[in-house]
Amino acid sequence: MFVAGNPILYVDPDGKELHTKGDSTTVSGAISYMSGLSEKEFRTRYSSSNGRVGFNFGGLDVESNEGLKLLRDLITSEKRYLFQMEDVTDPAAGEEVLSEYGRMPGDDRPDKDLNRLAPGYNGVVSVGTNVTFVDEVRGLEVSKGNIAWHGLAECYARTDGRQKWAYPDRILSNVGNWTDYEGAHHTAMDRQFRRVAQGYGSGHIIYFPHAIRMTLR
Repeated sequence: MFVAGNPILYVDPDGKELHTKGDSTTVSGAISYMSGLSEKEFRTRYSSSNGRVGFNFGGLDVESNEGLKLLRDLITSEKRYLFQMEDVTDPAAGEEVLSEYGRMPGDDRPDKDLNRLAPGYNGVVSVGTNVTFVDEVRGLEVSKGNIAWHGLAECYARTDGRQKWAYPDRILSNVGNWTDYEGAHHTAMDRQFRRVAQGYGSGHIIYFPHAIRMTLR
């Protein structure tokens, strides 16, 4: 059922949907952060059955909230996504974005060919619950909600948008020692910038993953 173009309650009936795995409170907390809604309102709209996400978008201005728009994109996609938050043994696995679409130009191997993409899913985002994320450039800790937001936006751009992570021959800008390239990573940043401009989020944009130090707690 739709109101003003938004599904009142959307759970994709054909098996292509957003699934979650891990502690339900931690996972729903990250999705709540993504939504930008108050905790009270989020609880009335969010549902999860056996890890399958449903969300009531009725009466919400989704186009003016990039987080809700991303959530709607993931839930209504023809692709199947998994978002998981669990403890890891290696800090390097603190954040992973996996897709059926090749990562870099010239590399057409989907991540599943590397035995990393969970069977039955087109895109997977994993965030380590026992990992601390620190922006080394600014010396600030980055919330897991922010890490998850960026990862899901990047995964969607790669999987649904068929974008490579970056195109080294397509430079968009150079700022100091940092170069911004066209690709899924930039698309995710761009969505984060729009979200902040709309009044949601802390304003901490993940510019480049190598600037994020991941350590086990």
